[in-house]
Amino acid sequence: MSQYIDMPRLGLGTWRLEGQQASDTVAQAIQLGYRHIDTATRYENEAAVGIGLQQSGVARKELFVTTKIWYDQLAPEAMRRSAAASLEKLQLDMVDLLLIHWPNPDPAWNMAASLETLAEIKQQGWAKHIGVANFPVALLQQAWGIIGEELKVNQVEYHFALQQQALLEFTQSHNMLLTAYSPLARGDFNDNPVLQAIATKHGANVGQIALAWLLRQDGVAAIPKASSVAHLQSNLQAAAIALDGDDLAQLQAIPKDQRLINPDFAPQWDA
Repeated sequence: MSQYIDMPRLGLGTWRLEGQQASDTVAQAIQLGYRHIDTATRYENEAAVGIGLQQSGVARKELFVTTKIWYDQLAPEAMRRSAAASLEKLQLDMVDLLLIHWPNPDPAWNMAASLETLAEIKQQGWAKHIGVANFPVALLQQAWGIIGEELKVNQVEYHFALQQQALLEFTQSHNMLLTAYSPLARGDFNDNPVLQAIATKHGANVGQIALAWLLRQDGVAAIPKASSVAHLQSNLQAAAIALDGDDLAQLQAIPKDQRLINPDFAPQWDA
């Protein structure tokens, strides 16, 4: 029996949304039916997201809010300060999910101290669930060895053009959700003839097909960014698209070696 946390599988990513646009988009998304909102300290929009949460008119208990601690704030006291600041900006007493945004690339990083502090932050009631982001299999195995089933999510880049099978198998077997960011591959493949043909077949657009492919997978959530009402609605509608075996075979045949997010502080992905 699945022990995945109760997190809406389709959420709103807010990276690069700022100020009034961020507040308006969050409020609009919630009014349209979104219940999962994803932000991060690094996005510098938590205060704007918090305003949007308030303006939505939807009760806090119905919403799932995720935020993240940046990799240069992973010393225990810095983590506590970061979490406290996030709550203040979001105007919340607790987030539903608190993640380590990236592993610290410093070889001297004490991962155990960071993960144990993350668990302590949860225990003091500031986060309902905890997890990590951008952890490849080797680091995820190491993290699991430190705090085990406390880890409920690994948020990573995942889309039809980037293979994450080994990571997905690990998260599935450990009852962790894999949250896909950049699930539409930034729109870089909108002219892909395979995607276009499948979209035409289903009376959909390419982005909806990309999301439908992710959302049909066990233990996978997705947080596409959108700012217009049309795109917000379009992404919501993707969950209703039923891809058939032929669609899936064609999507699987698309090369899966296109990593779009790879900063200089990124971990060794194939480790």
